[in-house]
Amino acid sequence: MTARLLAIAIAVLLSAPELETSAVPQLQAAPQPAATPQARAQQLQAKVSELEKSAGSNDPSLATALNELAILHFQQGDFAAAEPLFRRTLSIRETALGPDHPHTAQALNNLAQVLQERGNYPVAEPMLERALALYEKIRGPDHPEVATALNNLAGLYRVSGNYARAEPLYLRALAINEKSGSDHPSVAVVLNNLGLMFHRQGNLEKARPVMERSLAIREKAVGPDHPDVARALNNLGILSQEQGDLAKAEQLYRRAVQIYDKAFGRQHQLYGQTLNNLAVVHLVKGEYAVAGPMYEEALAVRVAALGPTHPDMTVALTSHAIYLDAPARSARRSNGRPSRRTSPSAISI
Repeated sequence: MTARLLAIAIAVLLSAPELETSAVPQLQAAPQPAATPQARAQQLQAKVSELEKSAGSNDPSLATALNELAILHFQQGDFAAAEPLFRRTLSIRETALGPDHPHTAQALNNLAQVLQERGNYPVAEPMLERALALYEKIRGPDHPEVATALNNLAGLYRVSGNYARAEPLYLRALAINEKSGSDHPSVAVVLNNLGLMFHRQGNLEKARPVMERSLAIREKAVGPDHPDVARALNNLGILSQEQGDLAKAEQLYRRAVQIYDKAFGRQHQLYGQTLNNLAVVHLVKGEYAVAGPMYEEALAVRVAALGPTHPDMTVALTSHAIYLDAPARSARRSNGRPSRRTSPSAISI
């Protein structure tokens, strides 16, 4: 497979933001993890409605329930539903607990994450900076919550292309998390994101061992069929693809797609993003009949999950356009005519 053929493909790397839950007694009575997302959402919404009547509109317990419901929507890729819930959470906590409370910092972090996912980087950045400053003031410089804030602020700098600011934050977060053990799941989160940064800088050889270590930690910590494992599989698939090992990339993508399908269903954005990446491999291999339905499904899922104006839709639409043009481009090459279309290389998010 030539480098030129590999260059036509657009695939999507997956970062790992960290949302935060509160260690509040009410959460101990939350629905069991075995419940479906729909059932859990109904139960949490009922809890919110109950607290609105019994506790009042500015009670911290209501903010806790809103935060949990927002996180559920975020995990399902429904960012439009999550954002107003995170905003209410922040408003209640600033009013009831004050601007310098750790739960206020938590609310800032979570709202910033959903704003970043929706492409609103300028508003997310000062929220993440404020959350980090609060955690450092309240918890001290080496607390795990500080590491979470460092990871998330570094992620925003990374997607903005500010690697000089991102890398020291990632390395500091990694050092803090490794104090909990070298195989702690929080270590895997930062390793994944550090690997994405190395990839974005074009350093694939440096990215691979970092991402492989992240995958190994996750498989050990949460089992082989967890969505966090799928995230790591997808990202290693990207590296394998870019290094010319399409067979390995296909294997990794296919396993990730199956995990997301089982965990979230086929309407989730992570399913759509990873299915797009699997389609890319088939396109590069010239298997247009296989790639086509995957591209169509992936695009429909991502439009529904992200909305047509999200910045990431540029990647999705460009990838789909490349698929539509691929047979004609192949014919032009076969006839000795140069292809006039060029495409950006793989893009990470």
